[in-house]
Amino acid sequence: MLEQAKGEADQLVVQARGEAARILEQGREALRLAHRDAVLELHDNLRQQLAGKVRAMCEEVFADRDFLRALILEVAGKISQEKRSAETVIVFPAQAESRDRSLQGDDAASLKRFLEGITGEMVREGVTFSLSDRVAEGIRMQLVDQDVEVDLNPETVSKLLMQFLAPRFRAALES
Repeated sequence: MLEQAKGEADQLVVQARGEAARILEQGREALRLAHRDAVLELHDNLRQQLAGKVRAMCEEVFADRDFLRALILEVAGKISQEKRSAETVIVFPAQAESRDRSLQGDDAASLKRFLEGITGEMVREGVTFSLSDRVAEGIRMQLVDQDVEVDLNPETVSKLLMQFLAPRFRAALES
């Protein structure tokens, strides 16, 4: 009977050790998954913070009338050089309360004065300007004859920048 009790005790010890090893391995696996999830969440949070900072920077830059003027002149100039036969339209937000601070003013004539300041040569080259409720901020360039539109606003520019920056940012985080 003593031998039988000793055998049962040894068997219980072996079972307890096996169960302890399984619990320990499950704990390690849970820690590995928690670590992986924490790292992924941290990377995602950092990427979102970077995207927010890039968006804020783009909004600040688009709020600068000099930048917007230079952007319009550069893009319209490139279009008119390459596509002389294409009808080019630059579309601005129609609403005075547009989020685009560079096109806002104290009076309704503010946008008109802004456009008059940049349109001289461009109008002679066939570039026209219009207002639209479909444009909330920034500008939209259209090549009407070729059915092409390009939105240049803080959101589209920041998304483009993030496509460029994201792989480099991810590589920096993983190194």
